[in-house]
Amino acid sequence: MYAAALRKASALRSTSSITTMPSPFTEYGIKGGGEGGRMGAPPALCSAIEDALRPLGVKIDAMPVTPRRLRTLIREAQTRAA
Repeated sequence: MYAAALRKASALRSTSSITTMPSPFTEYGIKGGGEGGRMGAPPALCSAIEDALRPLGVKIDAMPVTPRRLRTLIREAQTRAA
């Protein structure tokens, strides 16, 4: 049913022009290619923890959020509320 809307690979243009430019900021010109996919996860987790603990008034202002740090944040929020 959807076959007519899909293009075949043979109908696409060739995109074989790859430009390589070394990074001027690293010793060997190496660029990080894989960081982008993992950069959003830590802030998203902190936001989820903060949302879950919103009734307690917990505000996360630094990473990483270790169990010890989380207990400290909860205790500080409870002290402020009392």
